[in-house]
Amino acid sequence: MIVKLCAGSPRRLPPYGGVPSFFAALLNPDAKFCYAWLKFGGELNFKTKRILHTGEQCTDDLYGSKYVCFNPEYKMNEDPCLVYAFSEPTDNQFEKDMELFSCEVHSFVSYKTLGFDRIQRSKFYIQHPWILSDDHRDERVDVQSRYDDTVFGRHLYHKINQYRPLDFIITSLAHERKEIKFVKSDIPSLGNLLLKQIVKFRNEVDIRQIFEGLTCAGYKFVRVEPVTIYSKTIHVKETNQSYHPAFTVNFIKDLNFSPLKV
Repeated sequence: MIVKLCAGSPRRLPPYGGVPSFFAALLNPDAKFCYAWLKFGGELNFKTKRILHTGEQCTDDLYGSKYVCFNPEYKMNEDPCLVYAFSEPTDNQFEKDMELFSCEVHSFVSYKTLGFDRIQRSKFYIQHPWILSDDHRDERVDVQSRYDDTVFGRHLYHKINQYRPLDFIITSLAHERKEIKFVKSDIPSLGNLLLKQIVKFRNEVDIRQIFEGLTCAGYKFVRVEPVTIYSKTIHVKETNQSYHPAFTVNFIKDLNFSPLKV
């Protein structure tokens, strides 16, 4: 789907010319396209050491910060303000901030989170038990209890993980044909799947800003920030420079762009 869309799009990424061309594209966004930024989340500016799921030690440093473009044409100050967040349940400061900004926030769990019921965090902040997927399925997972029972010790119980595609989410929430002001994605393993789903169902919902994006579908690459939670940088011999191992990027829908329908 993405290859077909990009092949027929009047706006394409520059040809890949090896590692240097990748970093040249990554570190040179169209910084002038958005001239009004507001930062949400990440108020805690102290550093605490923790261990990533890979076993690598890192430090928290405003990891929850997200930049949102407030150019007038994106109407962030107008209702309805809908926000989708695909992230870890413990990293929700951005969601709380957007809810305080009077946006209706819908949060979706990561693959690590075992099934739970819909949680109404507040009037306009809801956590859903759906895990983004290409297909619609329920999966039983056996889980060991975290605490010892004084008689039987730890015991097993099961939960149901609910895997759902983006069109199911949109339809279930009655968001067909509506504007989604911002989509946040903080889960590295989810990036490609989320972008494919956005392309596949792009005619069902109008996503205006996303924390990852697609040039071919009419989104402009407007901001890049290194993820500074990692304590080390990596040296790339092809450029003879060192870089942070991860970056967060912002893409914004160009309202004057009309990609070809596929």
